[in-house]
Amino acid sequence: MSLKPFNEKKTRYKLRKQHWNQQEIDKYVKYIKDKIEREK
Repeated sequence: MSLKPFNEKKTRYKLRKQHWNQQEIDKYVKYIKDKIEREK
């Protein structure tokens, strides 16, 4: 399983550029982290 290392800063920045609000970004980041944890 080759999951690209998750870069939180870059992801948050990218989402902000797409006009996501802070709450959505937090939720998304948490979702990704959980997903990565499960795939370990």
